[in-house]
Amino acid sequence: MDMHSNPEMDIRDPDDHDPDYWGVLLDAIPPVLRAWKLIALVTVLAGAITYFVSPPKTFSSISYVGKFDDATAKYFESIVLSEPILNQVLDKFPNYPKPAMPETSRRRYLRNHIKFALAGRANPKESSLYELE
Repeated sequence: MDMHSNPEMDIRDPDDHDPDYWGVLLDAIPPVLRAWKLIALVTVLAGAITYFVSPPKTFSSISYVGKFDDATAKYFESIVLSEPILNQVLDKFPNYPKPAMPETSRRRYLRNHIKFALAGRANPKESSLYELE
């Protein structure tokens, strides 16, 4: 008996086949090749928008200092924000924050961006860790 003559052997459920991944991939190539200029333009525009819209790169550093009581913490903060310390930092980084800024503006900018506060939810009445950012 010939197996190919049996019609029931050739009938398959339409959902009972493996997807043709290579066929789908190869079928996608011609539309992509037809639209390559549009794809390149959109990619360049997205990169340009991201470059010009994104905020400038900023870096921050956090140091945990202490355990200080409130009086010692205020004394430490006054030392960190003092003119000699700020001048040493600005001498080490001459282009911070912008190369053309006057010295007094640079010092004021640095002083305004240094944060010294209690770490987390510490109690200021007890000796606690402080964050210097």
